[in-house]
Amino acid sequence: MRFKFRSIHKLHQRVYQKEIELDLSNGQLASGCWALEAIQAAADRSLLKPVQEEVPRKYERVILGLATDTEWLRAARCSPEELTVDKIVIAMERVDEFVTNAGGTKSSKSQLSYHVRRLLKDFATAKNVPRIERLNVMYRTPHRGPKRSGRKMISDAPSPGTETPHPIGAIPFSSAEDLRAKTEAKISSTLRQIEAAAVSELDEHVARSAFLDRLLSPIEVEPALLSRIEQLCSDPKVKEPPSWLGAVEPATLAAVYHRICSRALTGLHGGKFHITCHRGKDVGDWLSAQGYLVGHMDVGYTMLGSRLLNAQTLHACLVILQKHTGWNVNAVLEMSEAGIEPNGKGGYVIQGYKARIGEETPFVEILPSDEAPRRAIELLQDRLAAMRQLGWISNSEGRLWLNGRYARGGRLQQYVGWGQTLKTFTQKYGLPSFSAEQLRVEVLGLRGVEKGGLEAARHTAGHARLSTTASYLDQILLQRTNSAYSLEFERQLEGSVRFRMGTDKEFDVSKDLLYPIGDGTSCSDPHNPPDPAFLDRAICSGKECHREGGCANRRLVFDEDRVDEVFRTKYFYEENWRDLQNGNRDQFVALHLPAMLVNLALVQILEKSAYRHIVKQIQGGVYGEIKAK
Repeated sequence: MRFKFRSIHKLHQRVYQKEIELDLSNGQLASGCWALEAIQAAADRSLLKPVQEEVPRKYERVILGLATDTEWLRAARCSPEELTVDKIVIAMERVDEFVTNAGGTKSSKSQLSYHVRRLLKDFATAKNVPRIERLNVMYRTPHRGPKRSGRKMISDAPSPGTETPHPIGAIPFSSAEDLRAKTEAKISSTLRQIEAAAVSELDEHVARSAFLDRLLSPIEVEPALLSRIEQLCSDPKVKEPPSWLGAVEPATLAAVYHRICSRALTGLHGGKFHITCHRGKDVGDWLSAQGYLVGHMDVGYTMLGSRLLNAQTLHACLVILQKHTGWNVNAVLEMSEAGIEPNGKGGYVIQGYKARIGEETPFVEILPSDEAPRRAIELLQDRLAAMRQLGWISNSEGRLWLNGRYARGGRLQQYVGWGQTLKTFTQKYGLPSFSAEQLRVEVLGLRGVEKGGLEAARHTAGHARLSTTASYLDQILLQRTNSAYSLEFERQLEGSVRFRMGTDKEFDVSKDLLYPIGDGTSCSDPHNPPDPAFLDRAICSGKECHREGGCANRRLVFDEDRVDEVFRTKYFYEENWRDLQNGNRDQFVALHLPAMLVNLALVQILEKSAYRHIVKQIQGGVYGEIKAK
């Protein structure tokens, strides 16, 4: 019983495929049983859409590992026609039991369980097993993946001295719309800073090329010397420079090499261009002394740099295009010349490729007013044209991110090393440290808070289902919004908190003759509430203390007894909030939920106050007493 899978492995923008063969003859399963039919169906699908190499190995590991499990064998040996959802549940239970006892991390166990359970469920769904739609209710795996805490956003970092200095989760606001607008402004400001830095990198490239032209063009070179050096440099067999070349000034050599390379970039040289820049160190030292920083001794590539671009300029193009499209960085790197079309208005329509799932990205338009992405596209197109003119690539080669130095030597391989280049970029321009994935998250976050909302974000991300985008943005933005709400609520409460603890126990009759409410807060006049309707037998019922910003009679004056009440209230809600919600949802929302929010905010305020050492002692005493019961 052997099964052949086609697998795929991607490394450095290159895709490798190979065939994997599984031998399940020791799995104690008979040919024709539904479990092996499920394996065969997965193997057949892999011919059309290759799978990650490790997935078939997971199938093999579990099925061979369960070869002595009688309950598994009883459930897995039946024919597809005899398969029921109850047998699938048993099979999944045995799979998860095996996974529980297998070695590995929690994450690796989760992945092992997920892939095998998905194999079984996909087969049962394809066979339309009765009640298969109830499987998620009938069985819950103990090996769920770690709950996503949400990707970090670049806007999580503070920006002192800007119009939006607060981290995105700590923005002060006056209303929900104000928070949305300030969140949009914060993310927009972050993205503008990043794009401005990338544009500065493009400007620096232009200035560097112009400086080199101004420096070398005026230097006079005798035609005979130019021809003699050109002939010498084009011969790859010459390894050591002849003695006569030692008498040539470095400035003259630099001018000669610059003219040879400039002419090559027009395609006039014929064939594949090659240049060996003899005495390259002398030329590099002279260029550095004139204020042109070579950065390496590859003088030939430096002279071609006006069109071939260095790593920093190439990376700036990548950043600009990812910021404009919101695509996954690999989709940008997979974009080829064929994915760029003029839009007839002085701009472009571009499309990338999502290699992991084998689909194109949504089309994205670059208008003439989108100056930065338009410049990036034109630089990349010109770079490709330059490599063709140099004879380094064929006219049919359309990959935009080829490594120029490798192409010069005949190796057509995509450029790698973006991580280090990005780190250098952020440090150079004083930006928060971020990854390419975080840049995409930032763009999607902006789409989510703009007027287009979730649907606009879905289109940008290229997600097939709105639920995928909803889950993505929930992790990105909801946590920050909740954090902002909590901090603003805490700030408003904190302004009215007073302490009567430690050395601050002075008693002011006008301020401190208060009536405890029971949750740590107090009332200044329970017999005269703001609304007479609050009265119950001539005293306030205490049901409106925390609603709609809090009653006007509510006071936040804390001594040891009130702090005690705060933590007892916290414990009460920790233990009972679900029962309260299930018992009477309307009353929970109207009465308990506002009280819970106030309590949580007060706990934060007390634990950060100047009396936190006293607060910690009281908290320990309350929890110790409760646990003792």
